[in-house]
Amino acid sequence: MMRNGVAHEVQGSHYLRFAMNRRYDFLALGA
Repeated sequence: MMRNGVAHEVQGSHYLRFAMNRRYDFLALGA
């Protein structure tokens, strides 16, 4: 995982989880 900013990552934890779910969906669809 790419971490550009720890504070940003923590601040956007909810968005991060949503992004991870979307990424998994995209990978599943792509695969």
